Amino acid sequence: MATLEHLVAKFALCLASAGLLFASSAKAQGLSDIAGKKAVGVGIFYGIGTIALNAPPDTASAEVKGYSAVLPATIDGAGMAIGLNFGKWGIVFGSDDNTLEINKLADVLGTPGNTSDDMLVSTARRVNQSLTVMFRPYRWIYFGLGQDENTVSFNVTTPLGAQETHRFTTTSNFYSIGLAVGFDPEKNKVAPILTVYTKVPTERKDFGSSTTSAGFGVYF
Repeated sequence: MATLEHLVAKFALCLASAGLLFASSAKAQGLSDIAGKKAVGVGIFYGIGTIALNAPPDTASAEVKGYSAVLPATIDGAGMAIGLNFGKWGIVFGSDDNTLEINKLADVLGTPGNTSDDMLVSTARRVNQSLTVMFRPYRWIYFGLGQDENTVSFNVTTPLGAQETHRFTTTSNFYSIGLAVGFDPEKNKVAPILTVYTKVPTERKDFGSSTTSAGFGVYF
């Protein structure tokens, strides 16, 4: 789910954030007090998985439907996430970035059978950032509610030969369920993590998606 440059930048940001949080014991203790005297942990994850792109809602514009039609049904890739754990609950920020080769005509005006007014889409870039509030009722099982900010950009050639970029941004809510094995959030120590989860949107939105992923990382 990411270009190499974007992944490296996000990974560096995650490491820097985790380093600041982990190095400041006084700050961690303050957060621990807020969280009911429980240890605060920081997790850094790298995940691989499949994004299933949803069909646009019936109310979507002809432009959105036209661009959606040239996208693949699924996208495979990888992404980064960083999370804070407060015992039974936590907060996770995730990001993924995909650039796709398309080279197809998009019927953005809704004129089937007439290709003279179609846009030739060379590439599409999908950038997703999410914020999730997690609840852990049992040691390795967690549930989450969150919000995605999804931006899709299409690099196109117009019928007149001009090169343009058309961009769409959608905010949507989702729920998730997952397993996190290999660490105990009640103990503030360095340990490996293995996670498996699925994320499902609560409603159909333009360029929306669901995700199934497995990841590994380190818990501090």
